[in-house]
Amino acid sequence: MKPLEFPVVPRLGFHWAVSDAVVIKGEAYFALTGSSVMAGGRLEVSYNQSGIYASFVAYADLLIEWDPFHYDISVGVSVTAGFRLRVCFFVCVTINVHVSLGASVHLVGPPLRGEAVLDLEICSVTVSFGNEPHGPPAAQQLRSHVVDGSSALAHHVSANIAQLQLGQPKIRDHRSQAAFW
Repeated sequence: MKPLEFPVVPRLGFHWAVSDAVVIKGEAYFALTGSSVMAGGRLEVSYNQSGIYASFVAYADLLIEWDPFHYDISVGVSVTAGFRLRVCFFVCVTINVHVSLGASVHLVGPPLRGEAVLDLEICSVTVSFGNEPHGPPAAQQLRSHVVDGSSALAHHVSANIAQLQLGQPKIRDHRSQAAFW
């Protein structure tokens, strides 16, 4: 789900009438910020002629944040088909019959959790999975893990900072090395 502070930006899209009966539509978006990336798209193919209609829709939405790490992913598909029949004797009656089937998955994490939905015309089944989040680590716990040196990342960063402070940066010039092939 899009964070409230993100602007609503129109999606880039297309609308292609392949024939009088077939239409293909699509839209996509992409956004990159200092703390996250968002991307997504939707494709719709529809057919409608002589009272017979069908459509296929597929979509995907992705939000990944890395400060702190978090993801929110939704994908889904749906198929609809049907027909309209107009019967006239003394009075005209239109009969409309259609069937719809859809499926979607929503993933959120970490920890991985989400729900899968199977949507039929007459009912819907939702299956939830995964554990609820424990909340972000406390600032002190994060500081002791990364800044105070209890992680490999902290050791690597500390070593590089020490080299720079001593005036001995290790910068390799890959142009001067012979190719290893």
